[in-house]
Amino acid sequence: MSHTPILASGSVIKRKLNAIRPVSGGGPVPPSGLVFFNAETLVPVPAETPSGAALAERVLFDSYLTTITPETFEEFVPEGGALALDDVPLFSNTNEFHFTLGSSLTGFDANANGRYNTTPGGVYYAVFSSGGPDIEIVFDNFVAGFGAYFSDMGDFTKAWTATITDENDVVTVVPFDNTVDGPNGSLIFWGWLDNSGLLYKSVSFQASGGGVQSDGVGIDDIITPSTADIDFG
Repeated sequence: MSHTPILASGSVIKRKLNAIRPVSGGGPVPPSGLVFFNAETLVPVPAETPSGAALAERVLFDSYLTTITPETFEEFVPEGGALALDDVPLFSNTNEFHFTLGSSLTGFDANANGRYNTTPGGVYYAVFSSGGPDIEIVFDNFVAGFGAYFSDMGDFTKAWTATITDENDVVTVVPFDNTVDGPNGSLIFWGWLDNSGLLYKSVSFQASGGGVQSDGVGIDDIITPSTADIDFG
């Protein structure tokens, strides 16, 4: 999978291009507006140690931010190994958000069915299944971007897409381009940044039909920046 960001406008993806591309007779041109980030590491990744293309994409994403305080789920101590996350306040870069899907938060210190924590020194992550409603995140404070690690996505014949909704209720649907029937335990970093001043109210994730099993996915290290946090240079 290419891990170059994608620029999009409204609900139509315009074209892929490098985040910084050389131009004749000049220096690098920084990105601007709505920029998507998407990269996949197609090998099992040990817990706490993102690597490969997914890690490189996260490093690129982070390089455009002046403030980085991800939601790592480490503040939770689940009883009996799980905690319902319905409407539980979560925070990144001082922005509050919450999941609307009935979900569970499970702690492991190693892979669990291909899903795992990605926070160095951490334990917890959010785990979901595609067998129910869409995975939806509502931004209680509207945000200018989103980024997160997704582990074990697509290994049960599922192609995933994301739907983002801006403050004007304009919807943009973006494919993950995940490898369908990929290896157990692969890792994706996916997200977007928008420095135009436009804000976003929600993002949801959907798995395709087909296959005989639902596709579980782990989500960790979520970051939800404000416009003032973004610096494309």
